[in-house]
Amino acid sequence: MVLWRISTQTKKYKADDISGKGAQLVGGRWNQVGTPMLYCAQHISIACLETMAHLNAELLWMDRYLVRVEVPDGLARHFTFPQNADPPLRWHANPYEEKSSRFGTDWINEGKSLGIILPSSFIQEENIVCLNPFHPRYLDVKATVVRKWQYDERIVRIE
Repeated sequence: MVLWRISTQTKKYKADDISGKGAQLVGGRWNQVGTPMLYCAQHISIACLETMAHLNAELLWMDRYLVRVEVPDGLARHFTFPQNADPPLRWHANPYEEKSSRFGTDWINEGKSLGIILPSSFIQEENIVCLNPFHPRYLDVKATVVRKWQYDERIVRIE
């Protein structure tokens, strides 16, 4: 399974870092602060939308890279799929509600699956995939920087 991220390269973090520490530091829709999680998308376009939603126009121009995350074939059986998950009502609210971050944190802490496939809050027919850095098969997940990422100025207005 191939997943996608748009990541930042800094002195502290490499773009292909898959530790989940970024999400651990700030929390997110599907994890509480203090819980590491790797947010990925099934499509590059969703990865783009997801990053644009969380950053102001100035931060979008930082050193960003398109990262390919590979989950070896056969590991999908270690995933929780939407029909098996029961996300909380209003999980797509903006701003997100605490119960959705608690849902994801509880999923991480259960440790039963490597990933959970969830609908994107932007396009509910598309999916994001959250990966669990604590799962024993997480060591099989690999990330590779594909190229430098530039957001198209037609969709990013700086005023």
